[in-house]
Amino acid sequence: MQQPIFCSGCGKLITLRDVKQIGIWIHTKGDVGLVINYICSSCRHSEKKAIKTDIWLPMHGDMLGEMTPHERQKFAQMKPITSDELIEFYRYLRNLRRLPKTKLGAKQKKANKGCNHIHSQRS
Repeated sequence: MQQPIFCSGCGKLITLRDVKQIGIWIHTKGDVGLVINYICSSCRHSEKKAIKTDIWLPMHGDMLGEMTPHERQKFAQMKPITSDELIEFYRYLRNLRRLPKTKLGAKQKKANKGCNHIHSQRS
């Protein structure tokens, strides 16, 4: 669909030479539009115009996402996450910064048992 743009200052038809910038606008519902920034070559009027298009992008649906049908069904049957669960998870992550130091130290000692000859040479 071709839609001519006329200058709102003098009424002249805007050509591609007058266009300085073209942007794409995607609405949350999936509607796509163009934003055209132009400076009229006759009256030097500068303006941005929004143009609707017939293009539509599905924002939700089977085309978007990487879930398999089995995963989609599994998540659809789950209960929504509550605010209490979210707070509990936040507290878990906040405290997680302190936990690995002791656990990592124990794991490193177990991993280094076979490498005692390297550490004993330093002593």
